[in-house]
Amino acid sequence: MPRLQILDLLKAVSAVAPAHREVAVWWYLPPGASETGAQAQMPESDAIPAEVVVEPAGGAGLDLEAIRLRLVGHLGGRPVIVRSHGGEAERFHLFRLLTRRV
Repeated sequence: MPRLQILDLLKAVSAVAPAHREVAVWWYLPPGASETGAQAQMPESDAIPAEVVVEPAGGAGLDLEAIRLRLVGHLGGRPVIVRSHGGEAERFHLFRLLTRRV
């Protein structure tokens, strides 16, 4: 399976975001950015999950599994990891996909 294209992920996030108003910002962590060694050097054909990082609006609770399942559905079953943003402690450079409009 070819590596997921960023535009496909952006389209999926744009479709899922209206159902998750509790998410203020949707971020993307490119494949390999958080990996080292053999996993970072896997061929593009291997199914490396896309990693979506979500930042809650205010102190909202997030159902990460529900968000993940919706994204997987919009991506035709391709693997996705969804996690909460680490705030000031976030260790990786993330790319902003979408910011909720108030």
